[in-house]
Amino acid sequence: MVDRFQMIWQQSGAQGDAEPVHRKIVTCYSESHRHYHTMMHIQHGLRELDTARHLTKNPLTVEWAFWFHDIIYLPGAATNEEQSAAYAWNVIRAAGLDKALHEVPSLILATKHHGVPDSIDAQVLVDIDLSILGQPEDVYAQYEDNIRKEYVGCLGLTNEQFERGRTAFVQSFLARPTIYATDFFRMKYESMARMNLSKKSFIQK
Repeated sequence: MVDRFQMIWQQSGAQGDAEPVHRKIVTCYSESHRHYHTMMHIQHGLRELDTARHLTKNPLTVEWAFWFHDIIYLPGAATNEEQSAAYAWNVIRAAGLDKALHEVPSLILATKHHGVPDSIDAQVLVDIDLSILGQPEDVYAQYEDNIRKEYVGCLGLTNEQFERGRTAFVQSFLARPTIYATDFFRMKYESMARMNLSKKSFIQK
C-alpha cells in the first residue's frame, strides 16, 4: 500500500516526502474504535477503482479522495466527511497540489451519500464506497457486524438502538430507484446489494 500511495504522490507531482503522509493515513485508519473503516476498506476500494478507472475523468483525483475520505471517523459524528475533506485539503496544499486536486474536498463530501452526485468522478467514488453492499452474503454479514461493533462499542448503544438506526439506513437505500449511480456498478452489484439489504439476519438481538 505504501508503494501505491508513493506512486500517486509522484504521478501527481507532489512536493515533499510521501512516506510520513502515508504513515499518518495508516495510523488514522488503525484507530482502536474502527472495525470496518480501516485500511482493509481502503484496499478494497482501490481494487474497485482499478476496475472502474476508465469511467473517471480525473482518476488521480478520485484516488486521492478515496485514500482520505474516512481519515477522520467517529461513529455517529455528523462532520466526519467535512473534517476528512479539510484534512485532505491541508495535505494537498502542503504538497503544492491545490490547483491540480482542487476537486478532492467536494468528492469526499459526496461520500455523505445524501443523493446522486452530478459529476462522473463523484458518482464513481460513491459507488466504490457502497460496493461493500453488493458483496457475497458472508462478506456483507461481516461488514454489518463490524459496523455494529463500531457503533455499539464506541457509542455504547444497545443492540436495539443500533437496530433502529441501521434499519433507517437500510430503508433509505432500498427506497432509492437505484443504489448505484453508474451503470457499471449497477450491473455489477445492484441486485446483490438489494438482496443483502433486504435481510435482517445481521442484527444481533
